[in-house]
Amino acid sequence: MADRRSIAGRRAVGRFFSPYEVSDFGLESLASMCRIHTRTGSHDRTLLAPGGMKRARAVFVQWGCVQTNAHGSARLWKGKIFFFRGAGRSYMPEIYSRGSFRAFSVPESFLREIVQRDASIGAVLLQLSLKQQQIADDIYGVRADPPVARVATLLEYLAEERSMPVWDVETGAVVGQKTKHVIDGPTQSDLAEALGLGRATVEKALAELRKSGALAAPDRRRNRYYEIADTDLIRLISMGMEP
Repeated sequence: MADRRSIAGRRAVGRFFSPYEVSDFGLESLASMCRIHTRTGSHDRTLLAPGGMKRARAVFVQWGCVQTNAHGSARLWKGKIFFFRGAGRSYMPEIYSRGSFRAFSVPESFLREIVQRDASIGAVLLQLSLKQQQIADDIYGVRADPPVARVATLLEYLAEERSMPVWDVETGAVVGQKTKHVIDGPTQSDLAEALGLGRATVEKALAELRKSGALAAPDRRRNRYYEIADTDLIRLISMGMEP
């Protein structure tokens, strides 16, 4: 069992840091102390971090959608992001999954130790922190854009590529795979809360995006599911073009 956990830890850490140049020491160190968190095929909320000031764990989200709550503000984030009570931050937000996800966590005291010993880990975490701050400014900062543009911006950010089966209409057999850009997990209320908009306003914006062709029609078999039908169009709408 320990060997399986070790292999799973190395795989999880390796995949998260694969786009970056990180030392083998840093990867092996994180893998040795990581705890895997995963859920598929469920929209149940899973608490990844309880928040607060004590006994916090740094959380690295590989894929899926998570919601953070800190000081009354809710935000939605997608994979390839991490949360850490680093220097100058005394509070760790609550972190919940919104749909299927995969993540891992390590004790924050251990992560601080690794950062001090391995400059490559520290450099990557700095890049990720700066990127996360830019996302927060672009999506959740004060904006005078119309609601449909703000909703389009959030959906474009949250969308992840998924390989979906293509079914033959007549035989029902799978005849291939197609890459789609989807958001799976957050409710309309989650979107509204993250943007500081009313739920009715978000519902109207989603209807406008579907009417324009930027979003696909709702899938009655899937709840909390949004498929981007035209990536170029939703980007233009997020930049201010009327749908």
